Amino acid sequence: MKLTLKNIRRNCKAVYYLATSQHRAKQILKQFQPDIAIGTGGYVAGPILHAAARMGIPCAIHEQNAFPGVTNKMLAKEVDHVMLTVEKALEFFHLNCPYTVTGLPVRVNVSTDDLYDPVMMLSEQIGAAAHQVLEKTPPELAGDIYRNGVMLTGGGAQLHGLTEYLSQELKVEVTVSPDPVNCVALGTAQSLSIGDKLETGFTDATPRIGRR
Repeated sequence: MKLTLKNIRRNCKAVYYLATSQHRAKQILKQFQPDIAIGTGGYVAGPILHAAARMGIPCAIHEQNAFPGVTNKMLAKEVDHVMLTVEKALEFFHLNCPYTVTGLPVRVNVSTDDLYDPVMMLSEQIGAAAHQVLEKTPPELAGDIYRNGVMLTGGGAQLHGLTEYLSQELKVEVTVSPDPVNCVALGTAQSLSIGDKLETGFTDATPRIGRR
């Protein structure tokens, strides 16, 4: 690394953060009061797991790789349990605690039946929120909504059956934007060039707000 003033300042900051990390870690643990502390590697896990172990909080680490990192090899001497993705990693540890080979799931099969209840609950929440918005919408705008309908945007708008469900719940026509994923970003970009017109339009459409 080239010796520059910028690098010297950065290294000094690193030394400072390292020196104060234990005190800050203890503050966080006292405030959060965890039942257990779990580390998954990386230097950021070092101070918090070290402090938790010294405070008597049950600790565990999980090593995802066959060749453990420096932080996990150091913490393995202090924690109560070590979890490993592959058993080969044991060659690099000197454990004083139990260990479990957890493996690493590659895929999970999810059926339509598994998704029905959570998706239905989400759809009901969307419908209820839309109802509340329509109830609070000024009459001069509500008329346009009931004439022109509601257009859904975003990735979730492509959820099969959502338009039909919301149309039935709201009693208005519900459609999906031709480009639901990108249309919000594209529309936002276009609106930046006509901000004055949008402000005037909103003021004219909602005279009660405009008079405040």
